[in-house]
Amino acid sequence: MTDSEIETLRLAAKAAGHEFSFTNGRPLIRRADGGWMVWNPRDYSGQALELAAKLKIDILHSDEPGDPWVMAGSVDSVEDVGSEAERIPATRLAITRAAAAMAQGEKP
Repeated sequence: MTDSEIETLRLAAKAAGHEFSFTNGRPLIRRADGGWMVWNPRDYSGQALELAAKLKIDILHSDEPGDPWVMAGSVDSVEDVGSEAERIPATRLAITRAAAAMAQGEKP
């Protein structure tokens, strides 16, 4: 995982009110009971959905021939969808980036 990807996750966690740590190559957030859990909404659809719901991030899809995309929140969080197999990972990435932008004071 790159420094940029870790920073995006850190900011997304901050926007959602989570304490974040990157330990032993794994992104973690603190649970309510004080323990830690792996947290990566870029890879886990359930975590991305919870992030979008908690932060009220709108999601919009396009099926434009030759140029499909998914947008989460704002035009800054647009991800190209190369094929239908890429739509779900692109949606998770767009949500995570929109949440990170919110932590930096940008509108979702």
